[in-house]
Amino acid sequence: MGMGLEIAQKCGGVALAARSLGFTLRSQNFEEWMKVKDSHIWNKHVSDDFSLSNQVLASLKLSYSYMSPCLKLCFTYCATFPKGHKIVKDDLIYEWIALDFIKPTILLSDMQLCEKIYCAATRTIIFSTTSVT
Repeated sequence: MGMGLEIAQKCGGVALAARSLGFTLRSQNFEEWMKVKDSHIWNKHVSDDFSLSNQVLASLKLSYSYMSPCLKLCFTYCATFPKGHKIVKDDLIYEWIALDFIKPTILLSDMQLCEKIYCAATRTIIFSTTSVT
């Protein structure tokens, strides 16, 4: 069995878990894939909430651990919004900039970098597509 298939099976057939982890691993090397596949977190009890699958929580925790520090800040900030809150993309980007989560680089302005991070956030399932406008 291929390593990708083994990791996918560890996600328990849950698309959210597979998509989030797949996005994370797409830019990683073979050794990082091996670390994820063999991680102890798959067998560790992650939550006492029995409505959540351990595989889903494990894959999301692994995805979070591989996020860039900047993306982790933005992700954590978004957790302050209540479930179902309508997030306005441009407002969120300006909030990230105002809170100094985003540092411009030589190649990208803060707005360009925010757009890139926002796209990464939507691909890693930080937002449901109905909560962002």
